[in-house]
Amino acid sequence: MGALIGAGVGALGGLMYAQHVVNQRRIYANAAAYLNDCTKVAKAQRQAVTKYNQTLDTRRLAIQSDSKKVEGTIKDSQAVLARLQEEIELQTAALEIARSERGSGANFSAQQTQISALRAEEKRLIAHIERLNATSSEPGIISGNQR
Repeated sequence: MGALIGAGVGALGGLMYAQHVVNQRRIYANAAAYLNDCTKVAKAQRQAVTKYNQTLDTRRLAIQSDSKKVEGTIKDSQAVLARLQEEIELQTAALEIARSERGSGANFSAQQTQISALRAEEKRLIAHIERLNATSSEPGIISGNQR
């Protein structure tokens, strides 16, 4: 009878150990599946971040290109403005010379109209340059090698 009880206790102990091993394997399998899921999520997040960084780099390059274009347009506009101001000075000097030679009673309306048109163009060009300068100082415009 003792042998039978010993065999029963041994069998029960073996069964409990086997159940313990099965439970541990299940826990390990669940942990491995969880870690695999975490790895998949991390890889997907890394791909999303990489794609977003590429988008940001593309946008940064576009903004830098836009900034260089604005800077070039400002320089060109300033050169045109300088030539326009020289022309206004020459036209004004020519008008003054003509007035001194012909007298103040002569009709100089054509020259005065021309000078007025040049001054209006000068004001328009100055406003354009100011708008370009304001645009180039906006936060979205990156100049030079800033990143």
